Amino acid sequence: MDEIFKNIWMLNAFVLLAAFPWVTSANGNDKPYCLHQTNYDLYLGQAAIPGIEVSEAFTSNNKFQPQSNWHYTLIAGSDQYKIINLYQNFVLAVDKTRANTTQASVITRVATTDDSSNVWTLEAYPTYGFLKNNFNGQYLYAPTTTNVNNLAITTPLPPDGQEPYKWKFIDCGIY
Repeated sequence: MDEIFKNIWMLNAFVLLAAFPWVTSANGNDKPYCLHQTNYDLYLGQAAIPGIEVSEAFTSNNKFQPQSNWHYTLIAGSDQYKIINLYQNFVLAVDKTRANTTQASVITRVATTDDSSNVWTLEAYPTYGFLKNNFNGQYLYAPTTTNVNNLAITTPLPPDGQEPYKWKFIDCGIY
């Protein structure tokens, strides 16, 4: 029995050690990071418009600066995060009015407290991570229908074909 627990602890330690570089690569606020999928970046859908508190979130293979600059912040007392666009300080969220069990539109908006639609769980792996929304339990997905202006959505994570769900925070300056 002791050997089983030892193996479990060793496996947990290995997974945490392997995931550490991915999670800590974007832990500072001193420079912007891009939320990057294999072929696409996530970006704020529009330039700043006075009085507008919501914007669509899109994926594109074009580089949109500064709308594609993000950072994440840990919610106190939890292992969950808010993902914030540095252009307007909008948080990444699910549009509750356009959410169902198969998919939901992803938006950026003014932050609100006590709202699970703008809270995300980072499921970290050594070279990528999944971003799970706490409101609907679905994962951030990068649609690949065109090369520009793909509306970002969340869907349940499929057992196969997970490549469009794999994200990483990378330094925006490497482009």
